[in-house]
Amino acid sequence: MLARLQRNERAVFGVCLAFSLLLLAFFVVTPHLASPLRDYLIFFVLTSIAFVAYQQLGVRQDRNYLRNATTFNVLSILGLYTIGTYIAGIFLGFSRGLTPKTPAELFSAFVPTLLLAVSVELLRYIVSEQYLYSRRSVVIFTTLTALMYILLELPYAKLGEAELVFIFICATVLPIIAREALCGFLSYRAGLRPTMIYKLAMVLYPFLPIIPNLGDYIHSVLGVVVPFFIYIATLRSARLLGEDKKRLRQMNYRMITIPILSIGAVLTALVSGLTPLQLIAVGSDSMRPVYARGDAVVFEKVNASDIEKDDILVFRKEKTIITHRVTAIENRNGTLYFTTRGDNNEKEDGFETSSAQVLGRVISVGKYIGFPTVWLNEIFAKG
Repeated sequence: MLARLQRNERAVFGVCLAFSLLLLAFFVVTPHLASPLRDYLIFFVLTSIAFVAYQQLGVRQDRNYLRNATTFNVLSILGLYTIGTYIAGIFLGFSRGLTPKTPAELFSAFVPTLLLAVSVELLRYIVSEQYLYSRRSVVIFTTLTALMYILLELPYAKLGEAELVFIFICATVLPIIAREALCGFLSYRAGLRPTMIYKLAMVLYPFLPIIPNLGDYIHSVLGVVVPFFIYIATLRSARLLGEDKKRLRQMNYRMITIPILSIGAVLTALVSGLTPLQLIAVGSDSMRPVYARGDAVVFEKVNASDIEKDDILVFRKEKTIITHRVTAIENRNGTLYFTTRGDNNEKEDGFETSSAQVLGRVISVGKYIGFPTVWLNEIFAKG
């Protein structure tokens, strides 16, 4: 028995090693190939690895008691996700999907995506069925699949600026990691069927005739939230021992709930302005190089009389909050008036700011973390 376990473990890590070599070849060879040929090549190699792995390891029968419940959970949550996004599309608009127009386009776009997803999940299922023998194999294989899909998206990414890199990470990398992590969990916990349904639904979703134009921020959030809900639903459906449930609740409370609640409380206090400090997002590049669009600044609430020349003033102009540097201060009959200019602007602002419009002065800057707020404001402004 021990010899068999050791043999299975070596075989599983051999599969992961073969997958790693495939990714290495991807770096060296496939970037020079056209997209359909590249995807077909990866599919052929993965299918060959899956066939050899099946011959060496075999698979156990799916866990029927959890497979059916998880399949129902996956279909229900994906259904709600689809209905919700299309309702949102009524307000935010729609765009044309990647639906192929001709049979040639079908084989060059849709079919490779389908075959690649199927081959990955078949191989994942074979690997995850050895979970009892080698727990690390699931994590390693999930990491490799996430890396592969990220590499497949890189040729289409525009990474020339920091904002574009941030968008790529949020809208592409994070959803891929969440999707592949859930596939790994579903595969070893519930079997092949619910994993395949979820994976095909997610990778083939862009091929629908029309898709909601939700924007990068909402797309990123949904790409993480939907897998999380399926994960929670699967845990609730699992027949765990009472001790395991207790340990799971304690782990979630200590490692997830407490940090999330703490961070959420701090952010809520900062954003809401309930404390002497407040956090706001920057929507323009007028203060470069001090900070730029998509950054977030923390300002302290002070009286107008505490503001000095060269401070970065935070003030309200009609419905807009502006953060510009003070270039001059004038006292007229007891009321202070501030002349301001953005560091990246050639001229001073064409208006003066009275003390009644002053909110505070900037004391700290956080890079890039204001992008979600900027994107949401732009989405609702278009609506």
